[in-house]
Amino acid sequence: MARSVMGSGGAWLNKFMVYFGFLMVAIYFFLGTLLMFFPVYTYIQKEIRVIFGFFFFVYGAFRLVRILQKCKESKY
Repeated sequence: MARSVMGSGGAWLNKFMVYFGFLMVAIYFFLGTLLMFFPVYTYIQKEIRVIFGFFFFVYGAFRLVRILQKCKESKY
């Protein structure tokens, strides 16, 4: 019984991880944009906000490329 649950759940888990990855990419892009272009965290110097925003944006792009490669290989 445990084997059949794991067998049918493996594809579901992979699909879930892909969708979760897309959600995290959207969050990284949102945080990067928020830090770079909107004065939300005014107690942090503007230069530091731009640097962290840039890194969030670049990391989001990196994760997006990795997820798209995984989808292409797995045919999701």
